[in-house]
Amino acid sequence: VWTGRIVKISPATVAAGEEVAVSVRLDPGVLMEEGYDWWVVVSTPWGFFSFVVPGGWQPGLHTCIQSAPFLLADPIEVLRAALPTGFYTFYFALDDQQNGTLDGTIWWDSVTVLVQ
Repeated sequence: VWTGRIVKISPATVAAGEEVAVSVRLDPGVLMEEGYDWWVVVSTPWGFFSFVVPGGWQPGLHTCIQSAPFLLADPIEVLRAALPTGFYTFYFALDDQQNGTLDGTIWWDSVTVLVQ
């Protein structure tokens, strides 16, 4: 059983200039034997951005890493910053087609943040 989730450290609604922190953790259960595309993506008023290892945030849709799922017992922070006004939806997903394209069976979670 996959119990991946985004851990929301800051509230879902924040004031402009307030810091937003987003972390991910994963307990992949039985999914530890296959290769997967890992995705950490945010939808913003300016399009999609992806967290890529190494390199950090980049415009567009890109895999974070390609790897078999492994335990992330302690949350890993992927963002801590003040964001411009708007809606942001952060996604964490596993795609079982390890090919750099978001096209396989996906296990995912998301959180939306409104900055106003």
